Amino acid sequence: MTRSNLIRLAVVLVVVELGASILLSLRLANRLAEAHVSERALAYARDVRARGETTGDQIGIGFEQLAPLRDEPPCSPRELALLRGIDLASPYVQTMGRVVDGALVCTSYGTHRPPLPLGVVDYVSPKRVSFHRNATFPFAPKQQFIVLERDGFAAIVHKAGVLDVGVDETDAVLAVVAKREGQLLTSRGDIDPAWLQHEVGNDETTFVDHGRVVAISRARDYNIVGVAALPAVQVETQARGIALRLVPLGAIGGALVAVMLFFVTRIQLGLPALIRSGLRRREFFLHFQPIVDLNSGQWVGAEALLRWRRDGEMIRPELFIAAAEASGLIRQVTQRVTELVAPALARLDAWPQPFYLSINLAAADLQDASTVVLLDNLLRQSGVAASRLRVEVTERGFARSDVAHEVVHAIRARGIRVSIDDFGTGYSSLSYLESFELDCLKIDKSFVDTLDAQSVTSHVITHIIEMGRSLSLEMVAEGIERNAQAESLRARGVRYGQGWLFADAMSFEALSAGMSQRTDT
Repeated sequence: MTRSNLIRLAVVLVVVELGASILLSLRLANRLAEAHVSERALAYARDVRARGETTGDQIGIGFEQLAPLRDEPPCSPRELALLRGIDLASPYVQTMGRVVDGALVCTSYGTHRPPLPLGVVDYVSPKRVSFHRNATFPFAPKQQFIVLERDGFAAIVHKAGVLDVGVDETDAVLAVVAKREGQLLTSRGDIDPAWLQHEVGNDETTFVDHGRVVAISRARDYNIVGVAALPAVQVETQARGIALRLVPLGAIGGALVAVMLFFVTRIQLGLPALIRSGLRRREFFLHFQPIVDLNSGQWVGAEALLRWRRDGEMIRPELFIAAAEASGLIRQVTQRVTELVAPALARLDAWPQPFYLSINLAAADLQDASTVVLLDNLLRQSGVAASRLRVEVTERGFARSDVAHEVVHAIRARGIRVSIDDFGTGYSSLSYLESFELDCLKIDKSFVDTLDAQSVTSHVITHIIEMGRSLSLEMVAEGIERNAQAESLRARGVRYGQGWLFADAMSFEALSAGMSQRTDT
């Protein structure tokens, strides 16, 4: 091949590579923009659906409380008092009332003379709830309400209230639709009924249709669907902005980017396989970090922390735990933790009371009733009292779930105490703490760090401690590194803590030796 031909070939290859890099960058920019807009739309749909579920919970509770009065004369003082009480306890329900002959005769506002007609029934749900989608009342003449009627009682919800979620875009479409009947309950903007037919078997889906990025989030326990739609032009706008950054990089180093993406993908896809191999090769082990009585300095327990050494290299827990949860391997990891902790737990019989070991459960563990069987087997194998064992679950594990309630109840019924871990970093609320009847609240290190710092969040830990005290929960502060933090926590009534100030995580033999020294002294 002549030199000129070689030059021509080189030029062609450079142009092809440059063109391919630019084209790939443009396509990648469009996909990233579409994924970003789709995820934002899905977040809105989830918020609308969750608000609808919470509203449904409050309405259901109201109907249950009113049911015993169904056969009594309407609007008695007792009934009016109950209506007011339900109204105050239900933030998303405007009012509850008694219905006679299709009209409200009284509500939490009082007796209505003449009665307030509800108008036509738009549809009746499978649970015998009649829906009036566009009710109006004299006490709010410019507003429209949804009225849910059952067994002579009604719940009134502001149509806009269910859609009152944080939305940045003024042109976003939001709606709540009856899942089975396809009836529109309330909306902000127009929706296409055909949207609800996309991937009906899936709880959630996103797609692009006629210039809209649409997200659907279907409730599992209620007959409602949350819908959100954003203008597809947002994808084009974001894609242009992303392309302005990607195209130059792609033109300069397309091949390098491709190699980097290849290796990143390989690592991400390969980690679950490494976890499976690590479980087979018994590469996982436990370290134990003491939990200390802040008043006496005594070690009263220890948290079992899972560690992984692969070919001489330690792999960070936040990396492999997240990968195990995402890949569905976390249940196998939890089982391995119980196998590893069993011999240590068995040796506690000779240790002074009330020393205990605490293990961490994943969110998926609370969704599986077999977790209780796993803990039963652990107690049977170790031969110790249930008081020697505790379990810790992060806030995500306490998300709204009947199974989680049953699992936590069964664990506590066996005498195993349950702690909510890293409290304040997720989305738990006072209602979760009350409904799950927990034993211990662990305060996350991020809040402990604010104790001796001038931080805008430094007041949060005070509220967390007050919340724990009001519920009579034992409190353990995590990540204590300075004496000033320990003193401040002790002054605020927190009795227990753990952190580098007292001891780092250690082997069980080191923990045993430390306990022996403290017992001897």
